[in-house]
Amino acid sequence: MLFLRPEQELCSKLMCCREVARSVKAQEDVFVMFASLRVEEKNEVDALPV
Repeated sequence: MLFLRPEQELCSKLMCCREVARSVKAQEDVFVMFASLRVEEKNEVDALPV
């Protein structure tokens, strides 16, 4: 999940909180990764090993 400012667009790969809740209620396998990144380090979530 990514919480953006209203002026920013959401990536189509992200789920909104309603979609996450629906997936959990449907007992689907849910994998959540939380990344704390610093802008000054210029790390990207896509570069993190999964």
